[in-house]
Amino acid sequence: TAFDGTETRTAEDIDIFADTYLDMTNAYTEPLLTNYYGEALHVRFNELCNFIFDAYLHSTYPENELKKERGAIKGEIRGSLDDDSHQVYFALHRMLWKKNPLRRMGVRGTIGDIKKVSRELLLQIKEQWLVPSNTVIIGTGRINHDELVRNAYRAFPFNKVIVSHPIWDLEFPDPPIKIRTLISRPGRKNALIAAACKVGLPSDHQRVVINILYNMFVGGESTILNRELRRRRGWTYSTWGDWNGFKRLGYFLSFGTEMDPAQLQEGENLLREILFDFPLDPALFMRTREWLIEHMILNFEFPSAWESAILSCIIDNGKPLAHLNDYVHKCKEQLTHITFDEVRAMRNKLLRPETMAFAILKP
Repeated sequence: TAFDGTETRTAEDIDIFADTYLDMTNAYTEPLLTNYYGEALHVRFNELCNFIFDAYLHSTYPENELKKERGAIKGEIRGSLDDDSHQVYFALHRMLWKKNPLRRMGVRGTIGDIKKVSRELLLQIKEQWLVPSNTVIIGTGRINHDELVRNAYRAFPFNKVIVSHPIWDLEFPDPPIKIRTLISRPGRKNALIAAACKVGLPSDHQRVVINILYNMFVGGESTILNRELRRRRGWTYSTWGDWNGFKRLGYFLSFGTEMDPAQLQEGENLLREILFDFPLDPALFMRTREWLIEHMILNFEFPSAWESAILSCIIDNGKPLAHLNDYVHKCKEQLTHITFDEVRAMRNKLLRPETMAFAILKP
């Protein structure tokens, strides 16, 4: 609803401006973050700043627009409920965590929740959270830093509000609440198998080790899951995974695949064997490490990669921005010095029958 009207722009004004001058604009919400963003040609920088700051600070959430937005979000929720992979990951998170907010990660609420959201509640939330002390402004690309600062000082009001952030039980050492759950989905043609484990609070070095381990299993044609499940047996069209998390909530590692329900039991047994017992290949380790180095270098050709790095530096790692000096070279050096033995030891630590939860979805 941030783009549905501000004190000086109607929803139509916002739509026309965005379609005319911006390459893109949007907002998204994560468990610990809400992000308003936009991208435009560098000569439109001041207009882009004004546009994003206006949506962030001066949204009015008109009642007639809010009513329509509820309908759109209900459609998004229904789409999630229809999505098999969403159901599988929702089940995995509920097996891994008891109370941690990650237990509900990826869930957009319920239809009942959306009905309760009022304009007054949105204004209250904005007043509580969208204040200078709780705001990070990031600009990347062909911009002038002083100009960004001037735009921010012009837009943001003087405000003394200090935000208090809750503390959660991170639940790292706890085993999964359940080791396996079965989800029945009438009318489906395919079955899904997914497995996940909590990782804990890894150091920067450990995160790089886990990243290599993760990409050895999923992410390419010659990776372990794709090679064993598709190339050798033709059981699946795709394999996937997730290596994600937040320093104040925790990290998790997951792997999944989709297949014919007739092969489900055999497929689950094979996935367990691959994750727990399959020998890792030093040649695959070398290829994966090299690919990650080149992928990282290419990725930092795009401003969005720097946005993510800056955000992670400030919010997730709590480090000064000087940490990003010569950042690509540092990342390359870090990857280069990871050894095969470190990756194998990390696999033995994380991927064990007692630490992993399995969610099985079938017709």
